[in-house]
Formats: sequence, structure tokens, C-alpha cells
Amino acid sequence: MVRYGVAKLAESDLLPGLVRQALQLGGRTAPEFGSGFVLPGDSRILHTIESKLIAALHLTRIHNASPVPSGQNESVTKFLDNHMRPGWNPTRRNRNIGTKAQGYGSNNKLTIPESWHQPKRFYENLNAFKVITRTIAERDFHFFIEPTKPDWFYPCTVDDICKVLSHCPPEALAAFDLIVMRQPTRKQRILSPVWGRAIFFFDINQYSGPAIVIEAQDLSPIGWGKSIDPELTRELERLRRDGHEVRNTRRGLEIRVTPTSLRNTALYRTLLHELGHHVDYQRSTEDEWDQKTRTEKEDYAHKYALEAYTLLAKQGVLPFDLIIDEQSLQSDDLNRDWFYLPEDDQAT
Repeated sequence: MVRYGVAKLAESDLLPGLVRQALQLGGRTAPEFGSGFVLPGDSRILHTIESKLIAALHLTRIHNASPVPSGQNESVTKFLDNHMRPGWNPTRRNRNIGTKAQGYGSNNKLTIPESWHQPKRFYENLNAFKVITRTIAERDFHFFIEPTKPDWFYPCTVDDICKVLSHCPPEALAAFDLIVMRQPTRKQRILSPVWGRAIFFFDINQYSGPAIVIEAQDLSPIGWGKSIDPELTRELERLRRDGHEVRNTRRGLEIRVTPTSLRNTALYRTLLHELGHHVDYQRSTEDEWDQKTRTEKEDYAHKYALEAYTLLAKQGVLPFDLIIDEQSLQSDDLNRDWFYLPEDDQAT
């Protein structure tokens, strides 16, 4: 146990200013209470507000043989009640409570649901899909086609894709085996909107291998934020060349789409872009591919798609009118409504 004098304790740094003033007040109003009082030897007890308050309130009662005048004791107690809060509350010192940093709102955050029991990503899960096989350049390619929702459609048909791929070099056709046409969910469209994907290993039922994914679209405008970096600026120019209308709004940019502009993006650019990813992957070793940045991979795919389109356009292959074969749709058990077939477009 350590005995502290009233004056010595009041001048020490163990107590904050308000408590020190209270101790000085107690020492002046009650000089006859004795030379000191007893506190535990471990002075860390004074590091909490609660212990400081208790120490100050018991200042005039510990080791005091004389009675405490009621008026003087009440003055000390009233001073402490008006200037000190009761006890230490850790929540009052935590500024993260109720904010995102503390976890507030994490339970209702919009996310794409995925199962921990399935190693597949969400874009590898297909529902009620149709499987058809087409031969392109003496190779069999498997198409997986999901039914579309109302007001959604695939901008190009299976025959459109086959015609474009039939004019691609053998090296490009050897880089993949599957073509997937999938219907994204509402959450996937909001959180992960894409025109297509390049998947280097796609596994479904008894089929597996590298795949090109073309996603269904609708005619709703596409919103972009105000922050546009150089990469997005180049993408805007490509979208304008595809025929999309770009408007400035109060919140950023709004991209107005049409069936024709969506077909240009999906068939003449996205298909060739994802094909470029597969070619780049085949030409690279595992270490080389891992060392490439995302920007380098995207730049290569954009360049490949542009060069391929330019070459096919010079040959007179691209562009071409929508290809629709009623007999082919019926034999493949495909619904005509899954593909946008405007009346004013000339079908062959």
C-alpha cells in the first residue's frame, strides 16, 4: 500500500485536470482530515475514470478520524457530479460504430450468391440449357444456350457466330471448344455487367474445355459514373463506332443501345475480343500469362479483334445481315424469341 498526501496527489500527473481540481478543493475545505489517504500500490487503477472518481469521492473519508462537515463534503460531491461522467464507456471512444468500417450494413450488401460447396463461378452455372453441335472448319463446336427472360435476347444467332468463326484462322479455332450463350440474373447484370467472357476451362455435364461466353442483353440504358480513365475513354469510342448513343447526364454517362448496335458489339467485337484472349493464352507460357497485367491482356484482345474485323471487312465477309434459319431453329429446339429478330432487318 502507498500513502499519498492530498497536496502531492493533486499535483501529480496520475489524475486529469478536473479530478485534480476536485482534490485541491477537498484539501482546502477540509484541512483537518489528515495528512493523506491510502491507495493500492499499483497506481494503474487510476487510469480509468471510474477509479479516479471513486478515489476523489473517498478523499475526505479514507484514514480520517474526524467527522466530515456536511456542507464541505457536499460541495466536493456536487463538483464531481457536474464535471465528470459515470464510468468508462468504450463505445463512446469508438468512432467506427454505425459505419461501414465497423461492419454496419454488411449483412444486407448486394452480392452475387455463390455456394461454397461448388467450385464453379456463377457464370458457369446454366439452367435449362440446350446443347447443339455445329461443325466449323472440320471441327465440332458445342453450343450451350440458356432460355432468355422476357425483354431479353441474344443479339446474334448461332448461325451468325458460325459464319464469323468459319473465316477465322485455324490457330484461333484450335484455342477453344465451347460457346456459351447465357442469361445473366438481375444481380449479375448490376454487379458484373459484361458483353462476354473468355473462360479457359469450362466444365458442364460431360463437356469441358475453353469457352467463349456471349451474354444476353436488353434495351435498357447503361449507366456509367463520372470518373472516366483513359481505358474507359477508349471503350467509349469503340461503343460509338458500334452505333451506341452516349449521353451526358447529371450522374455521369448514359449509353443508349439498339438491337443493331448490340449486334455489332456482340458479334463483330466481343466474339473476336474473347477469341483474342484465347489466342493470347495459347501463345503464352504459364509464367508469361501470370506476369501480364490486366491492361496488357485487354489491349492485346482489343488489338486482335480490330485487326480481325478489318481483315474480314476487306475480304467482304463483314458486316452481313442477320441469318435466321427457321428449319435450323426447329431442329435444334431453339425458341425464336430468344433472338431479337426485328421486322425491318433483312434476314437471309
